[in-house]
Amino acid sequence: MIRGYERYGLYFPIAIGYRLTTETSKISLFYGELKINAKISTTLSPALDQAENPWNFVEVWIDPMLFPPNILLLLSHTSGSYCVYDPVKENQIIFSGKTYEEVRDWLAEDEYEPIEGRLLASEL
Repeated sequence: MIRGYERYGLYFPIAIGYRLTTETSKISLFYGELKINAKISTTLSPALDQAENPWNFVEVWIDPMLFPPNILLLLSHTSGSYCVYDPVKENQIIFSGKTYEEVRDWLAEDEYEPIEGRLLASEL
């Protein structure tokens, strides 16, 4: 603990930002740090009502040809529709379809590949 804060840091293999030293010079940053005030108390959040959960599962799809890779989320809604969300665009829906196969084919057509595994709402 330093000056009342717990500090946690992590080194990254690629730059996560930069610091300006002059108007034209930058220093790449490869280290991130989190400071936690030891005086702050935490409380547990109430459990979500599963009946109000509007989705069945979510899959993560990645375009490995880009750097950094682009990631999209395929979400199965309890209404029966399937939507593709773009986290970079503030989770905007960029495609939707009536079947999983329709949405899967759209993603595959754009060279996206699924990351193994599926997060089920019922398991949360």
